[in-house]
Amino acid sequence: MSEKKLLKAFSKKTDDTFRPLFHFSPPTGWLNDPNGLCFFDGRYHLFYQHNPYSSRWGRMHWGHADSADLINWRNQPIALSPDTKNDNFLGCFSGSAIEKEGKLYLMYTGVPFLKQHQLLAESPDGVTFVKQKKPVIPSKNRPPRCGKFSFRDPKIVKKEGDFFACIGAAYGKGRQIALYSSSDLTDWKFVGSLIKQQEKTNGIFECPDLVEFDSGDLLIYSIMYTHTQGMEYQNLHSSVYLIGKTDWQNGEFLPYSEQKELDLCCDYYAPQTLKTPDGRTIAIAWMQMWLRSIPTSYLGHGWAGMMSLPREL
Repeated sequence: MSEKKLLKAFSKKTDDTFRPLFHFSPPTGWLNDPNGLCFFDGRYHLFYQHNPYSSRWGRMHWGHADSADLINWRNQPIALSPDTKNDNFLGCFSGSAIEKEGKLYLMYTGVPFLKQHQLLAESPDGVTFVKQKKPVIPSKNRPPRCGKFSFRDPKIVKKEGDFFACIGAAYGKGRQIALYSSSDLTDWKFVGSLIKQQEKTNGIFECPDLVEFDSGDLLIYSIMYTHTQGMEYQNLHSSVYLIGKTDWQNGEFLPYSEQKELDLCCDYYAPQTLKTPDGRTIAIAWMQMWLRSIPTSYLGHGWAGMMSLPREL
């Protein structure tokens, strides 16, 4: 059966009884991390990790919706599918979007068999995307002491005409956030490790994000399997931040603060930010946690997962 027929057959099983009124949810299937959050061609765009054929996690696609106001969302066709040798094992993992010379570019992690690398796709209209044939950061160029299967979730930021990508990675048995730079989105070089954690950990720093403010920089990342500390870290997995200053030349983040939890509730993971045309910084996160029971999935409603309401940082 073709992909289009499979999607049509599964979408008939979707029950909207418990569909949220204000939180974005997938039209059908599974949703997790927000990806490619941006403003392009007069509209806001939200991409997301998506399995359109099941209300459980599977081979990842990029779902897509757009909005004029960050409240009312319009579903768009699937932006990325795992249909090349570079992403055909576990799919198109998380990433980000950026505009360059009137086109929208998606940088994402492709997962072929037993490795992860960074790929690029481009679009003139923000809806139909064409993938570049080769990885822009192949697995062989991953940062020092990083395993082949722990190198993912690039977030692109632009700084004085150059592009930088923050990428979650392993660091031996620990973890790091690697910083890469490029002048053209295609040729990337490793600059350094923004932060490192050398002791043994469960998983890497996922979905990093780096935001500049007048008073300092904000480094956001998500940690799997955190340990409860009083009222903090009661989530199974937590989103956290550091306030500090980025040394762009050496690829190092110099923190002013200790690590803090971004949201103490039980439904806030993998946040991603965008800059609005009027200069605000808006964050949206995934409102579920790995290994949680999701009623719309196990009760057979045909969809699972939703996004947090947009919030200004």
